[in-house]
Amino acid sequence: MKSIDKKNSLYIIKLLMKGKASKEEISNSLNIGNSTFYRHINLIKKVGFDIKKQDDSFELLQYENLFKFEECDLSVFVYLLLIAYVMLSCKKFEIFYGAVQKMICLTNQKDFIKVKKEFEKYRMNSIGSYYSEKTAILKKYLESKSYVNVVIKNLQEQKIMPLEFKWEKEKLLLVYLDENNETKQVLLDNLTKIIEDEVRMKISHTKETIFELYGRLAKSYLLKDEERVVDFTRNKIVIANASKDKEKLFKRLLRYDILCKVVFPKSDVADFKAMIEKSLDNIEEFLDNI
Repeated sequence: MKSIDKKNSLYIIKLLMKGKASKEEISNSLNIGNSTFYRHINLIKKVGFDIKKQDDSFELLQYENLFKFEECDLSVFVYLLLIAYVMLSCKKFEIFYGAVQKMICLTNQKDFIKVKKEFEKYRMNSIGSYYSEKTAILKKYLESKSYVNVVIKNLQEQKIMPLEFKWEKEKLLLVYLDENNETKQVLLDNLTKIIEDEVRMKISHTKETIFELYGRLAKSYLLKDEERVVDFTRNKIVIANASKDKEKLFKRLLRYDILCKVVFPKSDVADFKAMIEKSLDNIEEFLDNI
């Protein structure tokens, strides 16, 4: 690999200290290509500078040392980042993350590194927990080297043999054999249902409860036997559930908190709302008695 002119790296640092600059502006002023530009950026990061990228603009984070955050303050930043990571789209999360970075820049780099490390630790734990239901079931078939019927988003039901799980750019994938003995892989986000037996339920659509799931739960949710996907977008999935035990269903949906909403029929919406209000009343009564 060719060495790069370190004077150019210093020039980029000085330029970014004045404010935001686009890749084009920097590359044109130094007459360098894309690969050389990113090698400079990586070198600057390696020696300890924090650079924030938003769209095509780069910005050097400068720490003001105006005051020191308490440990509890830093924990709040970590908590807010985790909520944003779960609830927001990737694009909106980047914007939120940038705003938190600017706030922490009022203090020192040590605090920023601490928040960043804690967030990364809890984020990776949360990613694993999102997929725990799917991986727990699939591991049985992986270990026994047997086939199982699954439904993959946009496709019909198919029979697969799980081979291994692997991470790719913070996404968890399943490597499997299909019925033609071909090795394929699928994002666990796109695996919506695992059918462990040959029983096929006859669903009465007129009695279904329709509910929506949002954020990362929409990607990690595993359909139950009596459920089907009605519609989905990047950050939302609409599910129809034909279970006759509404109380059991609603108790499960309560656990999903603000990431879940019952939308149809009206009677189920009212019953679910009543269950939420009752739960809140019980919590309030408990707190009053403490």
